[in-house]
Amino acid sequence: MPRMSFGPEQWRVLSPYLDQALDIPPEQRIAWLESIREKNPGLATDLQMLLKEQHELGDFLKTDAASRASAATQMVSEVDSRLRNLPPSHITFAALALRRGPIAQASGDLKPALDLVTHAAAIAEAWIKGHGEGQRSLQNALLARSGIQLQFCHTDEATNDARRARKIALDTTQSGTFSILPGRAYVALGRAFGAQGKREEANVVSRGKDH
Repeated sequence: MPRMSFGPEQWRVLSPYLDQALDIPPEQRIAWLESIREKNPGLATDLQMLLKEQHELGDFLKTDAASRASAATQMVSEVDSRLRNLPPSHITFAALALRRGPIAQASGDLKPALDLVTHAAAIAEAWIKGHGEGQRSLQNALLARSGIQLQFCHTDEATNDARRARKIALDTTQSGTFSILPGRAYVALGRAFGAQGKREEANVVSRGKDH
């Protein structure tokens, strides 16, 4: 099935909504999409198609390594062709690197996966400094890198990334509003503490409390 094609400006608009959708449990996405559709039918249709592609990506990760490699090459080349007119420092490339990271990780290539999420974090940090936005991309990159660092047994690095992700989540979540972002960061920090043998600290942060 051919992939959808969006211009850079469309990706800038869609990316935050797609990230939000992926944070919502699958069984709740239909209701969420319908709430979007009431206000913006076109946006909801685009998101529905992107989520379908994301589901196909999940199916693809369950296939054998040779099939994954072939499909990954095709997907990445298709996406790259859409982005040729963007500067390499554009925040869209952070999202692309974050999409590639799990592909490499699922194939057992941890070093390329770590390099990809580190590249995503660097792009996001530079974009935040220059444009004042991109905190969500940076948090996602830090959480992804924290998980990969644990696989390398780099517990200190994993903890530092999880701490930074937690701070971003708390700083960017408005008081009184629900967001899954702080919870993801607390879970990552709890895992990092657990890998360090800090059971008490792990139990504290896993309950969503600061340490």
